[in-house]
Amino acid sequence: MSDFGSVHSTAPSLNAGLDQELNRPRWFTPARLDTALAAGEITQERIDEAAFRVVRSYIAGGLFDHPVPATPVANVSTPEHKALAREIAEQSTVLLKNDGVLPLAEGELTVAVIGQTASSVPTGDVSAQTGCGWDFPFGPGGPVLNCTALVDPLTALAERVTQAGGEVVYDNGADLTQAAAVASAADVAIVFGHYTMGESQDLPDLRLDGNGDQLIEAVAASAPATVAVLNAGSAVEMPWIADVDAVLHAWHSGEQFGPALAALVYGDANPSGKLPMTFPVSLADTPTAGSEAQYPGVLDASGIRQVDYSEGLEVGYRWYEAEGIEPLFEFGHGLSYTEFAYDKVTVTPKSTTGDKEIRVRFKLTNTGDVAGTEVAQVYLELPDASGEPSKRLIGWERVTLEPGEHRNVQVTLSAEDLADMHLLEYWDTAASAWTTAPGTYTVTVGGSVSADAEASFSVK
Repeated sequence: MSDFGSVHSTAPSLNAGLDQELNRPRWFTPARLDTALAAGEITQERIDEAAFRVVRSYIAGGLFDHPVPATPVANVSTPEHKALAREIAEQSTVLLKNDGVLPLAEGELTVAVIGQTASSVPTGDVSAQTGCGWDFPFGPGGPVLNCTALVDPLTALAERVTQAGGEVVYDNGADLTQAAAVASAADVAIVFGHYTMGESQDLPDLRLDGNGDQLIEAVAASAPATVAVLNAGSAVEMPWIADVDAVLHAWHSGEQFGPALAALVYGDANPSGKLPMTFPVSLADTPTAGSEAQYPGVLDASGIRQVDYSEGLEVGYRWYEAEGIEPLFEFGHGLSYTEFAYDKVTVTPKSTTGDKEIRVRFKLTNTGDVAGTEVAQVYLELPDASGEPSKRLIGWERVTLEPGEHRNVQVTLSAEDLADMHLLEYWDTAASAWTTAPGTYTVTVGGSVSADAEASFSVK
């Protein structure tokens, strides 16, 4: 099935295996299909095959078993839903930086909460709903996250700070001078920044919307300690990173954003999120920087946008690894209120032909003072002969440990994994085939792509 507007022919597309033009057919209309059939460009057999596959998918998905009710069902948010939403928000929030200000101490702290996405009361059409979820063309909340049961950060933080014996003061951040004054009178400031993005709303840059950067800079220059909380769906440039004490990347955290954040900043929950992308220092460090041919692409004579993926295999973290570009935060990065040590990495068998399982074992130890969860990541680097630009993520394991506890962790790559995901292979363009390069393969294990605990094995 195509996406909107991605089909530009009838017979060639159908004959190439396309079964369905999404929702609004232009090239797969009955009239155009009949014309192509009469001209001998397509066959009735191919039409029937496509129709069968579409209807089979509808049946498999239960569309005929569960018809849309005549009366819409009201949105329901049960206690179980709320608990799951909070768990997801806590586990997905990434602690990017922490110079010791987090977790906040119990006691008589004055906590300044500053920024538009902290409160459910809108400021310039921006509120905590903007941070809850965003989808074009529906805006904050969108059709997926309706946020009708949203508990905003201001409410949840005020409750938790009061419980700890302190107090919260709030400023929406619209006036930088006023926000700085509120921050200077507090013991710690939690300042919020955001940007919005979505379908047909590609980002022009990686900077915060509105006065976000200026607000964080003003607060950081005034507050005794500053925690920046970011609501954004992708990477963020942080020109103020050296001036803040901690950064939490909260993405769009859903209706339990507030309670999850309050639990994280007080250490009731220990951050364990990891970055699923690289955060560059600036947009100039990205693979497409300055290249219109790569992004947004160039319209050809037919008005169809053509995009040149000239970065080749250097996609995502591979770009930064291959080009030697130091990112702001690397793929897989994410801090905790404890620390983890990796050692005793082994791989068995030491030599393989790739037709049997491979086992990566290592010792993971919580060397800190509190319980925590680590997402241990396993990367594989192929021999130089493969021409691959970087190591590749091949597995991971989520492990929870008490202080001082260690565990012997094993990540197993079955023969099916190796074959189906081509983990030991590279694409040989000359041979037009997946190929296994003989030689030494290096495994590294750790908390991000910059992991350095390693072992090796050979492939015959």
